[in-house]
Amino acid sequence: MKRQFISLRSVVPVVCSLPLWVACQEDDPVVTPTADTGVADAGDTVSSDVSDVATAADTDNNADSTGDDTGSDTETDPVEPVVCEPLATDYSVASNDTWPACASDEGSYVPFEATISTIARIDAYETMATLLWDNPAVPTAVDFLAARELYATDEGLGSRVPRREDEHYPPVTDETGTVLLCRDEGVPALDPLRCVGPAQMVPIINDAFVNGINGVDPVVNAARLDATFVWFMYLSTYKESVTCTDVRKDCDSSWAYYNGGTQPAEAARGLGRLVDTVAPVTHDRVTDGVLAIRCWRDLDSADVATDLALRDQALLQLDTALLHGMAQLVLARMTELETATGVDRDADWAWLQIVGSALVREATDRDPAAAAIIENAFSSLSPDSVDLTVLRDAILSTFPCP
Repeated sequence: MKRQFISLRSVVPVVCSLPLWVACQEDDPVVTPTADTGVADAGDTVSSDVSDVATAADTDNNADSTGDDTGSDTETDPVEPVVCEPLATDYSVASNDTWPACASDEGSYVPFEATISTIARIDAYETMATLLWDNPAVPTAVDFLAARELYATDEGLGSRVPRREDEHYPPVTDETGTVLLCRDEGVPALDPLRCVGPAQMVPIINDAFVNGINGVDPVVNAARLDATFVWFMYLSTYKESVTCTDVRKDCDSSWAYYNGGTQPAEAARGLGRLVDTVAPVTHDRVTDGVLAIRCWRDLDSADVATDLALRDQALLQLDTALLHGMAQLVLARMTELETATGVDRDADWAWLQIVGSALVREATDRDPAAAAIIENAFSSLSPDSVDLTVLRDAILSTFPCP
């Protein structure tokens, strides 16, 4: 399927914000898009049993870088397809005959930089998990305060979420065609889809922290924080692979945003840990995609990459697997929802409203009818009005084996 940039109504509510310290950074490098402002037509060759993809903006690595960085009586367990084969053009350590020899061929990620500041952000996510959403007890105000301190750490997540742009959409420009940065005042309101961090994520995070600290629905607000960070890690993994075109060490940040800087043979952390728990085959495919990005950047090693066709091929491979991983996380949480009660059920739905809605953009490109089902479901205030069987079928049909 040929990828193209699309625009659709956001279903994630924007709520009041709590001012948090955000580090000031230099302007980001701008990546020049390919001719059609999207990815190469590699998706046109995707077979029917695989699913599906790039442009501008910041760097998330070190501080001294050029920028910043209701129930169903049918089968309900999300099960990965028995056969999950890569495309012939995909990079895979096990079978990469179509790719020249490169740095990824030993099966490990080879960093560009000795120090990768993104790893500390995933450390913070994992610590916040023990305080809040993975806490066996109801999180207290002290727990939320400690988590917010981690979030607001210098060069931490709180310095990156407000600048996050969704590279699936074209950059925001003024009337002269000059690219505008989403971190600048007034720009997020011009395009809340591209400027997803400041326009959508920051209000959710700030509101959840305020409510949690004040003892309002702590379990639910912990789930909202987790969901927003999952969304952020997905988009950041993709974004850093795009901006690696101009800043090579952004490939390191992409790797770290997905798995906390762990190697394929090690236990993943962050988003990689979550995906590996519910869909290990998909986790392996995402890992192949990360290694594909690194292989491309090894083969295309100039300061500014020039082989954009190979880049877009690797991006398509990575994003296809990432999206399948996100879909599998949603399906797993829907299974939990079906047996949950009380506040746990409310928390599951709050999480699903955010992460499930993150699937709408790609679903609209692949199957508008299925996308409408997904969007309408996750914009519902309660799961009681949602036919989970229909919703599950829509997700499974739209996000098949990567």
